[in-house]
Amino acid sequence: SFNLKEDFLQDNELQATIAPSVPYQILDHLVQRSILTSEYGIKLYNVYSESRYGKPSCQSTSHPFLSWSTAQSMVTLVHLRESLGINIFESDLSDHLVIDFGGGYGNLSRLLLSLNNQNQVAIVDIPNMLEIQKHYLSKTCPYHCMDQVNFFESNPNGWRHLLEKFPNKIKHFNATYSLSECTEDVIFQAEENLVRHCNSIFLVF
Repeated sequence: SFNLKEDFLQDNELQATIAPSVPYQILDHLVQRSILTSEYGIKLYNVYSESRYGKPSCQSTSHPFLSWSTAQSMVTLVHLRESLGINIFESDLSDHLVIDFGGGYGNLSRLLLSLNNQNQVAIVDIPNMLEIQKHYLSKTCPYHCMDQVNFFESNPNGWRHLLEKFPNKIKHFNATYSLSECTEDVIFQAEENLVRHCNSIFLVF
């Protein structure tokens, strides 16, 4: 368990895993190559906000208020638009649910909720990470948006509870560098008990 204080993203273990500090040249290249190359990506870039809670590392002079985690999350949103046609700016997304398998510290969910409070998110992760995500989102999202995010443990019971709670939602499964970190047994169980029940799937290995 981590000490979840206002600079918790400076924790060495978190920086080595879910909140890395990368050279500014790599971040600048990511922005130019993967975000600012489409009208949708430009719109994301122009309206995003970086939460300073947790003190994420923002080292680029070209993008001084952009962390690596937020840049990666924006790239994921661009890919979701290009691959699955999901436009998070649409006014009515009440029938849709984004399932974030392995939610990092919650930054992708923060972006989804802050850019459109109609977005609905389900984070699936291990208990220690769910603790971090709940804390982070409670500090960075408007109070009413917390009703739009749900948390489920990543095991057969948690997956079943998710499907039971949202039986009629159009489910979009997102696993960005997370499913590939699981054992083959967990991957097989997740595919059988969760992924195959989703309407669309976006994976980054």
